[in-house]
Amino acid sequence: MIAAEASSPNSAELMVKAIQSAYYQKAQNPSLQQTLVECALSIGLDGAEFEKVLLSAETESQLQQHLGLVQQLRVSGFPALFYVNENNEAFALALGFCEVGDLEERFDKCKKHIA
Repeated sequence: MIAAEASSPNSAELMVKAIQSAYYQKAQNPSLQQTLVECALSIGLDGAEFEKVLLSAETESQLQQHLGLVQQLRVSGFPALFYVNENNEAFALALGFCEVGDLEERFDKCKKHIA
């Protein structure tokens, strides 16, 4: 997603869908470089340009920053949703799937807690 977005703004969501399709519908390994290049091609990105960005030090640095944030926030499940206040404090709203009503209730509790 990082490389897709860097290659073409607003393409991250399309890349997520392409990766999910490759994994769940085609049984392809999304950890493989070739699978990611094929996903990029499927959403209209230039394969050579995408691969160059994918393998760049900048992309690796951004990935490590994302992984560091995941560790810092102690994310244990995905999807994960946090509320971050003006003091840069993070409050977990969802770690894994939850119903909308549960999410609303957690958000209301979070607002009361930080008020």
